[in-house]
Amino acid sequence: MWKILVKLLKTGIAGFDEFVGGGLPEGNTILLLGEAGIGNLTFACHIAYNRVLEGKPVTYVLVGKSIVEVERELEAFNWKIQQYVDKGLWKFLEKFDDIEKFTVLVEEMEEGSWLIFDSLSDILLVEKPIKVAEFLKKLSLYAKKFGGLHFFVLDKGMFKPRVEALIQHFVDGVIVFDFEVRGMAAIRYFVVKKMVGKVIPQDLIVFSMNENGIIVETATRIT
Repeated sequence: MWKILVKLLKTGIAGFDEFVGGGLPEGNTILLLGEAGIGNLTFACHIAYNRVLEGKPVTYVLVGKSIVEVERELEAFNWKIQQYVDKGLWKFLEKFDDIEKFTVLVEEMEEGSWLIFDSLSDILLVEKPIKVAEFLKKLSLYAKKFGGLHFFVLDKGMFKPRVEALIQHFVDGVIVFDFEVRGMAAIRYFVVKKMVGKVIPQDLIVFSMNENGIIVETATRIT
């Protein structure tokens, strides 16, 4: 029997790569689902920053926000990206406010591209969910050809459950971010709900955020 070997790409987030067995499958499109401010956007930005630190390019697609807004968010974690923008490693694409621009972007993908979409929530406010799903399906096909990892940030609860379910169906991976209150503290965690090409334990991965970004702490089995 032939065994297909899936190449794993590291995110650079300490504790996470080890937990998932060395990284995430190359060519996957991954949805980061969580309420606003929970850490899903920080997770995506942390991965992007780790990549440019290694001298590798990333494309950050802006929907519904400006470059200045993103730069302010990054500065909260001491992530100074201007030098990487100047070197062409961190590329911003602004005003991607309709699905046609997204489609053109996919058709112009290059080998090894890594994309961050901030955010899918904004595009769903102006486009029909089925059109967004068709775009995600097309991107997934291109991603398998050109590799890389591609992350989409989506705010949980903004849309009807069937819309969230539709989007989750058309991506290769889903990481859900949430929190629970224990005593006087709110504990943040995420769980890898789905990941094509990799069997990952359904554990709650507890994390926190500090000036260095995402800090993975422990993993707890879901019972």
